[in-house]
Amino acid sequence: GPTDGTGGLAGSPQVWRDAIANGVTNGRGGLGLIYTWAAGNGAFAQGIPDDVDNSNYDGYANFYGVIAVGAVGDDGRRAFYSEAGANLWISAPSMGDNNHGITTVDRTGAAGVNDGAQPGDYTNPNYTNTFNGTSSSTPLVAGVAALVLEAAPGLTWRDVRLVLARSARQNDAFDASWFTNGGGLKFSHKYGFGCIDAEAAVAVALTHTNVGPLLSETTPDSAVNAPIPDNNATGVSDVINVVGSGINFIEHVEVRFDADDHPYVGDLDIRLVAPSGTESVLSERNFAVNQASSYDDWVFGTNVHLDEPADGAWTLVVRDLGANDTGTFKSWGLRIRGRN
Repeated sequence: GPTDGTGGLAGSPQVWRDAIANGVTNGRGGLGLIYTWAAGNGAFAQGIPDDVDNSNYDGYANFYGVIAVGAVGDDGRRAFYSEAGANLWISAPSMGDNNHGITTVDRTGAAGVNDGAQPGDYTNPNYTNTFNGTSSSTPLVAGVAALVLEAAPGLTWRDVRLVLARSARQNDAFDASWFTNGGGLKFSHKYGFGCIDAEAAVAVALTHTNVGPLLSETTPDSAVNAPIPDNNATGVSDVINVVGSGINFIEHVEVRFDADDHPYVGDLDIRLVAPSGTESVLSERNFAVNQASSYDDWVFGTNVHLDEPADGAWTLVVRDLGANDTGTFKSWGLRIRGRN
């Protein structure tokens, strides 16, 4: 995936998106493959008090066909590096603030991370206790997905996602980031639907009934063409009305957004408000070091609105929260996937 810690945008190539779309459509005899993807390790940068990267700046991690995975430490709290995002689905254990990594096998002998002489690591060089990052939490989710499919092999890829969301544990429950969406599910931009719970996931899978066909509704782009007020907390907003979609239970929302003449993505705070009133934080002001990228028909992904209805007024609010750089909210549109 893209380099972490830049605060800039990095899209995924069409060939990769086509491959994922093919896998979820045709894999496992039409039930669909399960793709887990690391949410990213770029939240932290030395000397910067706020998050630098957001997982939604990663065109791999915010794609509808993957499960984006964040990291929590053994204290149950977000790892300092783990990127927040409306595109997160779930979190899993990894190295956190206590610097306790995950044990796993290593390359044989001295060729791997552990050569047998690393302070605090195992004397047996075939193992290490330092596996960390969202690269470590992600395969744990893949392992739980495998357990779920062993228990209920007839689940589709979408049903596995729903099982993991509905069985997730609300870790760090008193954190202010938690809220209940319009579908009755708890969500956090730090954790997604919570921390993976293998026992609960298998139990839910055994009683889960597969959902109906995947529906998709794509709106025409709304040509806003309005200047974004510089260093202004009010910003500019626009509304798109979705009517007759047939989607009563959302599973994923894509937001196409164009403000390609704004030279500094780090100034922009972008939020999607659903008909239910639930808010997806798509981008927050950050101190981006990669100023070369711009919102040139960028596609955000959000899972915040899982199980909410699609029809109604959707509002996109764009605010510039830094001085000097200006630009135009040119256009936006929606693609909503879900079921009736």
